[in-house]
Amino acid sequence: MYILYVIPLTRLPLDKPQVYSYFTSQELSRGGLVLVPLYKRQVKAIVINAKPISQLNKMEIRKASFGLKQIVKVLSERPILSKNQLELINWMTRYYYAPLGLIVKTVLPEKLIKNLKCFSNS
Repeated sequence: MYILYVIPLTRLPLDKPQVYSYFTSQELSRGGLVLVPLYKRQVKAIVINAKPISQLNKMEIRKASFGLKQIVKVLSERPILSKNQLELINWMTRYYYAPLGLIVKTVLPEKLIKNLKCFSNS
C-alpha cells in the first residue's frame, strides 16, 4: 500500500488544503495523473509524492483527525509534469499566492489540457 500526495486540478480557496493524501495499492511516479474523490465530486489530480505505508509512522496514521480515501482511478502512470515543472509550480504558488491547482493548469501545455478533457470521470 502507498500513500499518495496529490494536487487536485481544480481551484481551491487558499484557506483550504492544497495538497491531499490518498491511498492506493500501486506505486505511482511523481507527476502521474489520477482521479480522486474530493468533497462530493471526483477530480483529476497530479501526484507529487508517493510513500510506502511501511515508511510511515503507523501511530500517526491512526491518530490522524481524518480518514484516507482510496483513489478512484489511475489515468496516467507516466509523469505528465517533470520535476522542473513541479518546482516551478511551487515557486509560482508562493510568489503569486495562488492556489496550486490553478497554477498547475497554467503550467500544463494547451494540448495536454485538451487531452485531459478526454479522460472519463467514471
